[in-house]
Amino acid sequence: MPQPQKPEFKYALRFLLMGLGIILLLLICSPAVSWTGEAKSVLAVAEASSWQKLCDWPATWCSLKIMLLSVSGLLMTISIQEFLAAFHRSNLAKCLLLLFVFPILGMLAGFYFFLKSIF
Repeated sequence: MPQPQKPEFKYALRFLLMGLGIILLLLICSPAVSWTGEAKSVLAVAEASSWQKLCDWPATWCSLKIMLLSVSGLLMTISIQEFLAAFHRSNLAKCLLLLFVFPILGMLAGFYFFLKSIF
């Protein structure tokens, strides 16, 4: 007689730990410092770069932080979806797909700021 299967949490835990690791990495990193020397938020430094100034490195680093934060949000959303699927909550897991829009928008915004700061 086959034994009942236990839900597999190792994949969900892996995504959750990767997402939390990226968030902790971003929190440990120093705050964003613009060329003027004053500390600002990551988004403010990335937005302040202009197309005329080539290779604005503080803005480039801040745009990479925005993209990494979006990736961690995506990974954490995937892990929550895995947990819901393991508990046989498929309708709720399908509704969670709508939350994928926000990390994808964050990735697009970070990529736009990255291109703006490099070129």
